[in-house]
Amino acid sequence: MINIDTSEIVGLSAAMDHDAKQATFALAVALNRVVKPLMADVQAEMATSFDQPTRWTLNSLRQYGRATRDNLETTVDFRGNRGAGILPEVYMRPNIEGGDRRLKRFERALVAAGAMPADHFAVPGEAARLDAHGNIAPGQIVQLLSYFRAFPEAGYKANMTDKGRARLAKDNKRTGARGFVYFSGRPGPRGPLGIWQRIQFGFGTSLKPVLIFVPSTNYEQGRFDYKAAAERSIERHLNPTYDQAWTEAMATAR
Repeated sequence: MINIDTSEIVGLSAAMDHDAKQATFALAVALNRVVKPLMADVQAEMATSFDQPTRWTLNSLRQYGRATRDNLETTVDFRGNRGAGILPEVYMRPNIEGGDRRLKRFERALVAAGAMPADHFAVPGEAARLDAHGNIAPGQIVQLLSYFRAFPEAGYKANMTDKGRARLAKDNKRTGARGFVYFSGRPGPRGPLGIWQRIQFGFGTSLKPVLIFVPSTNYEQGRFDYKAAAERSIERHLNPTYDQAWTEAMATAR
């Protein structure tokens, strides 16, 4: 959450002495107006702090409640992905404060299905299909959840049957794609723990990791210092924004 200290407005005290009603109205206007450049400046900080951030991440700031003359308060905070059950403090906290992130929903599903240890995190392996932002492609996540029957039974029929697994293991003569199977574990005593893709060739087997399970995803503290970016933005914009609002308020005063 970002707080704005209105005591930093240079002309506020004099404006209150001159016309408290219009000064208060101008303050409400200024608080609402300064939100737009503030969010743009914090968004720019995200673009430099994160590697190829998604549009959802870049657009994750929201204004909650507009300031009025009777309630000089507005809040800028990170929105949650309510559909995915991700709260903003869960989503952004590791990038701000450091430390391990929470398990993602697909990771929790794999843990529940017994395909992943509960005390590990999943990171992309060599055989992972990545989107433009470096995240595992949603289609491959769905395929993995279906293969390991990690979708909940109630109301979802996407879990792969034995016949579906058998079809996936067969070569596709039309496209030339090789069949494959997934397995969870280690490919050998020294191989990393994860979900692996095994492709059978006439001369041998190809093994590639799709997900690698790691015990920690520790983020460096201060990777995204949104408060510093917000404070710099407020310092640049608050006074001129209030001055403009005060001029307009006095021009329209009755």
